Amino acid sequence: MRYLKRIMIIVCLLFIVCYGLLVLTLGYPVVLNISSNVQHSTITYIKGQTISPLNSFDFNSDEWTAYLLISNDDYKSIKGDLIGSKLVTKEISVLNLLKKECAFTYTDGDLSTVTSSFVLYRNGNKVFETGIVIEKSMQGFQSQEYGWITAKHNLINAFNRFDKIKSPMIVLK
Repeated sequence: MRYLKRIMIIVCLLFIVCYGLLVLTLGYPVVLNISSNVQHSTITYIKGQTISPLNSFDFNSDEWTAYLLISNDDYKSIKGDLIGSKLVTKEISVLNLLKKECAFTYTDGDLSTVTSSFVLYRNGNKVFETGIVIEKSMQGFQSQEYGWITAKHNLINAFNRFDKIKSPMIVLK
């Protein structure tokens, strides 16, 4: 019995140490994205064209969940402006506001390193995912479909209506 207690204590301590290392590396809460990639359209865009990637979604029907997952490094540069680094919303009014604010200019370019992401789920299925940059001087989406597109509106205002994720771990399927 005494031997079993020691094993349990060691296992618990190992779990705490491993989780602590994950938090230090990935930030809090820990996000595990095990979902498959979303299929992208093959639309051709023209430089300077306005793109509204969320316009095809009807947030007034079905169950929607949106995640904003800002990396530790990105969050350091906007810490005072954004309410948190891991945010979520299911609010229809917030999603519709975001849809309205998500107008971008096609640049015909790419950013080399985008470590934060914005993910949308409809009825538990991932339907949209893009890299995102939110800084005071630069905001936009980066994806395979359209490369780097710059935001026409300040996205921080819409994302500040999201809720902080309080769970210690998020698993995106």
